[in-house]
Amino acid sequence: MINIVTGSKLVIDNGKEKVDMCKAIQEMREDARLEGENMGIIKGARDANTETAKKVLALGKLSFDEIAAIYNLTPEEVQKLAEEI
Repeated sequence: MINIVTGSKLVIDNGKEKVDMCKAIQEMREDARLEGENMGIIKGARDANTETAKKVLALGKLSFDEIAAIYNLTPEEVQKLAEEI
């Protein structure tokens, strides 16, 4: 029931183990914090790539496909960036 309500993945042997709910909640909060931190790092890196790609687009030296490959974007994303500058 705990796993269903909390969305956690606790493994409990029936009748053989007690679950410290405070510890379980603390672990879930830590997992959520780490997940959010990782998502922020990924978003920050992606935003930096996007801003740099815009600068490269403004130079007009590389194709959309080249910029997409270098900055881990799709050609469609590069096209949208080009429309923003």
